[in-house]
Order: sequence, then C-alpha cells, then structure tokens
Amino acid sequence: MANESHYLVAEAPDGGRLLVEALDLDGGPGGGEVLVGSGLPDFGQVMATVTQLAQSFQHALEQAKPKKASVEFGVKVAMKSGVMTGLFVNAAGEAAVKITLEWGG
Repeated sequence: MANESHYLVAEAPDGGRLLVEALDLDGGPGGGEVLVGSGLPDFGQVMATVTQLAQSFQHALEQAKPKKASVEFGVKVAMKSGVMTGLFVNAAGEAAVKITLEWGG
C-alpha cells in the first residue's frame, strides 16, 4: 500500500539508535521490514533537513529583530528507495509551525 507508515530503528549521528515512524513513499511490498533487514537507515538526512529549517528560521528572526523568540516545527520522516528523509511538508500539504515573537519590555 502506498504511503504506509512503518516503525524503523534508525542510527543517529552519534551512533545511538532511534525508533522512528517513517512513511514509505515507494509503496513496495514489505515496506519498512525489508528496509530494516537490509541495514539501519541513516538518520543524517533527517538531521540535515532540521538544520536547514533552523537556519532559515534564524535568518528570518535576525531580520525581524524581536527581543524574544521561540520557534516550534514538526518534521515527518519518510523512506524512499531505502533512504530516510525529513519532510517539512508531506504529500498532503500538512505542516506544523508555531512562532512566538516579543518586542516589548
């Protein structure tokens, strides 16, 4: 079934292991079970996506120059052809961002 979620054990950049719910974009038979059987997916691509998003928010905040700011965002994880990828916006157009800015005293 296309776009089916699977739970995978992924290797974090520090060598630790993470349990991640991943969306299978290929929709192939076996889904995540086959991917895990062929080795642990690399979580580095997901972290690269998070880093790019954080840098984009940092640049925007530097332009707005608030006294205080907080940013929360959600990232979905997807598997495509055995590669784990972070998706800020998934195929359904869903995204989660919460930004709080303060300029006053």
